[in-house]
Amino acid sequence: RYCMKEHKPIIIGIACGILIALFIFAGKGAFGEEAIQTKNAIITGEFQEVTLSAQKGDYVVEPQTLIKGVPIVMTVDITTVGGCLRDIRIPAFGIAQLVSAQKNQITFTPDKTGTFEIHCSMKMGRGTFTVVEKKT
Repeated sequence: RYCMKEHKPIIIGIACGILIALFIFAGKGAFGEEAIQTKNAIITGEFQEVTLSAQKGDYVVEPQTLIKGVPIVMTVDITTVGGCLRDIRIPAFGIAQLVSAQKNQITFTPDKTGTFEIHCSMKMGRGTFTVVEKKT
């Protein structure tokens, strides 16, 4: 016990150093490429990271604005998306996918710009997201 009291400041210092390093490198993706935030879209390496959840019976896509031509990996928050909302449709991009706890990602590449609807198979839950041209 006495030894732990003596080393407590050292342990706290190491933990703080690790946290600082995590903040510094938090913008790095796989293979060390930097995460780029363009408007609202977050591009990590070769794809955009997107989360789909449900709030008050409707879909919420975060980030809301995505980049045309950059592949999307949309992770569905199964804890908020239940019932028929798990049967996800994005007609503009030919997406019709039933998600589950074991398969909760949807991948596609947006090939056009505009605001697009996302809904369940029964059109009870709805939401939108926007695709824009990549700024150079």
